[in-house]
Amino acid sequence: MHRRAAISKLCSALAGAVLAAPHALASPASPASADAGELVARARVLLAARHEALLNAFMMAWPEHPERRNLSPASVPVQRYLSAALELAPKWSRAFVAALRTESNELVWRRSYTPAQVGEIFFENYGYTEFLGTTGPIACEHLACGVLLLGPGVTYPLHSHEADELYLPLSGSALWRHGSDQWVLRHPGTLLHHPSGTPHAMQTGEEPLLALYLWRSDNLNQTSHLIEG
Repeated sequence: MHRRAAISKLCSALAGAVLAAPHALASPASPASADAGELVARARVLLAARHEALLNAFMMAWPEHPERRNLSPASVPVQRYLSAALELAPKWSRAFVAALRTESNELVWRRSYTPAQVGEIFFENYGYTEFLGTTGPIACEHLACGVLLLGPGVTYPLHSHEADELYLPLSGSALWRHGSDQWVLRHPGTLLHHPSGTPHAMQTGEEPLLALYLWRSDNLNQTSHLIEG
């Protein structure tokens, strides 16, 4: 326990240093003994490494001294693709994905929809876990951070929400659709922005998709709305 706490504090210090001096980036530490606190710190490092102005409003909402919650783990079937996601992960995200796979069964995985809404195939091949936010193990009222995991060969239907959203794919290339635009193939490392109310969708091919997400809103306890057609 002492080792885990020390690693979590070290990663938090690293994340703070990266944001204070964004051009002096360090590589994330070994994924051993990861926990939710370490995953949050690693996520912050990965995002800070993008050096993109689009992230500024999101990062300003990041809590410096958040409270911790004790939550009971919950699993979803799509977690079976985490090993494949690790194999596909590029070098820059590999340590994060390895840490996620290590702690996967200790996290709270959720699904926002029912089989009646999205069909059995999608339901069994979709899930997300929140590290930071109103329902995650690290408390935050106006910013949520976690990962979305999609299995191969599924379409996340067109949907929208009030929350301002960013995605950073960590592993797996997939088709993404923004508003009324055509499907575009996006690769890991591409920062994708969905402003409030903008319809968007994702479609995987032969590879699973693992993507880090950020939600920013005064009401994080909202739901996404599926769009027919």
